[in-house]
Amino acid sequence: MRMSTVLAGALATVLGGMANAQSELTNEEALRRFVGVWSLVSWQETLADGTKRRHPVTAGQIIYTDIGRMCAVVMDPNRATWQSMTPTAEEALAGMNSGVFYAYCARAEMHAPEGYVLHHALIDKVPNAVGGVKKRWFEFLGADRVLLKIDPAELRAPVVESALVWERVVK
Repeated sequence: MRMSTVLAGALATVLGGMANAQSELTNEEALRRFVGVWSLVSWQETLADGTKRRHPVTAGQIIYTDIGRMCAVVMDPNRATWQSMTPTAEEALAGMNSGVFYAYCARAEMHAPEGYVLHHALIDKVPNAVGGVKKRWFEFLGADRVLLKIDPAELRAPVVESALVWERVVK
């Protein structure tokens, strides 16, 4: 029992140190670290019962610019193809409602000391989302990886956590 308490304390100290290192970033420093093109590595969801599952969307790109803009496009690479380059009404409707394709561009507002970035939607696959705000909690996992967690207020039951890992695209 004593050993697990010691290990738990040590882990809390390490994690606390990571959080403090994260919160020491200024908004400008965080934006500079975000600037670039990132590829989706993984998207994992945690359900209310504690089980974890991989989100079906496994392909994506997110781009952050040095003027505080971002665009993200993600999809399930195994989604159904259309009969031709112009979809039928049924194909188009299935593509919009399937939950396997997301796309939006936004103004990025950093809140680095608090550990999150706000995406103020300028363009969105869902017309009703334009003008809305998406909150993403972030943690840099080294120089070329970032973890973005979708704010819990945006999640639908039974999902209680949704975490995306992105890797910087380099030449």
